Amino acid sequence: MGAALNRLAQWLPAPVGRSFTALSIDGQWVKLLHATGAPRGRTIASLIVLPVPEGDAGLVDALRQRCRAQGIEPESVLIANPSHLTTTRVFSVPSSEWREIRDIVELQAEKHTPYSKEEILTDFSIVETDAAGYSKVMLVISHQEVVNRAIRIAEAMGWSLERVGLELEGLAGWLRAVRGATPKQPVLVADVDAEVTTAAVIRQQKILFHRSLPFGVKQLIAEPSGVPSRLIAELRRTLEAFEAEGWQQPVSDIVLTGQVERLPDLKAQLQQGLEIPTEAVAAAERFALGPGVVAAQAELGQSSFASLLGLSVGAETGIDLTPKPLRLHRVFELRTRALITLGCQLIAAVVLVAGLAVFEAQQRERYRGWLRAESERAGLETSALDFSLKQVELVRGWLTARGRFLELLVELNRRSSDAIRWDTLEFVQSDRLLLKGTSSEMPKVYEMVSALEKSGLFAKVDAKKVTKRRDGEENVTSFELTCELLTEPPPSPQVSS
Repeated sequence: MGAALNRLAQWLPAPVGRSFTALSIDGQWVKLLHATGAPRGRTIASLIVLPVPEGDAGLVDALRQRCRAQGIEPESVLIANPSHLTTTRVFSVPSSEWREIRDIVELQAEKHTPYSKEEILTDFSIVETDAAGYSKVMLVISHQEVVNRAIRIAEAMGWSLERVGLELEGLAGWLRAVRGATPKQPVLVADVDAEVTTAAVIRQQKILFHRSLPFGVKQLIAEPSGVPSRLIAELRRTLEAFEAEGWQQPVSDIVLTGQVERLPDLKAQLQQGLEIPTEAVAAAERFALGPGVVAAQAELGQSSFASLLGLSVGAETGIDLTPKPLRLHRVFELRTRALITLGCQLIAAVVLVAGLAVFEAQQRERYRGWLRAESERAGLETSALDFSLKQVELVRGWLTARGRFLELLVELNRRSSDAIRWDTLEFVQSDRLLLKGTSSEMPKVYEMVSALEKSGLFAKVDAKKVTKRRDGEENVTSFELTCELLTEPPPSPQVSS
């Protein structure tokens, strides 16, 4: 199960912004930049520059060893097509609709290169659109073999391809990072690499004009008297060509970058020769560098990483030179990953709903159990309450009986004369009484019988046994009376004298 989940996780999209890797390969040098963190807070963890050996296998082995030594494991790689192997043309088209512009550019592409349509890769970006509906478009052209070789190297390294971009767009991002904002006036950036110099006119992160000059730090150091003047002359031609293309705003200043520490006099020479304000900024001067990069600065030689550094901060013109078959494969892969992600989300939703249903069922069962327990407890309490009520009723009955009994005694005493003496009061049935006693005078017995019948408490008073007997020197009449109670009788207590 765990292995299956791991295989499934490989198809899921990687988290965005954790790391960034850019790769640039030309005929002489391989440059690689690896950065960590989000675009606005990235730290440059590694910079690698290697000479290109003969054959792709040797290049892959050398690059793999260097990446392994520096612990580089890219999530994906952005291939930056070298500026001197990229052709750019800026021209106007009579449309502002992207689809129409695309169709026009595809027809115009072959006119700007000696290669056939099957040999080149093209893309474009819209530089600006005026009020009349005309758009200035930058057409980008590269030979397929240049791009395909870089892709083969990335695939041999086992890296997934993010896209094929441009070193030029990296220069625009580098300028924004250095200036802190996108310049509103055109700026000429001169990026002096090991053996080539890229001159690009940039405004608001748009490439307006571009030329590649066939000399760099190596030639400037080797020929300090002749090459700087050649550089000044070529930059002057660049400015003239830019103005000839009809751009209304002139270049405001020049930013010199690359390994400028190795060329301490070049800034002053350019400013004096071109009579334009010039600033020299080291390529990595205003970027956060990891300790490994700082320690390995000497190993970078004469190479400039300005364009790759600019790409690391998120600079992008929308240019993508990825071959169409690979782009379609990438789209299919992304959609497959999206479908897998959606499937995983649906499965997670089903599991969540099922879990909630199980939880709700468990809660209901717990509630029913609680209700049963409460019902049983209420039943026990009800039984206890019934028993208590019966006890209360019994006590009340006894209390009523005792009160009734006292009432009878009071009534008998009130209806009897002083000659009557009561000995026994007994309930012989639920509603009949047996009264026993003696009297010193027999007539008093019958008077009492009449008095009891008139009392309202007794009925059917009958003198069953009335006998005279001698008690010492006195004559005593013994009697037994039976009668019925007119109300519900009390329980049968006995009172004996």
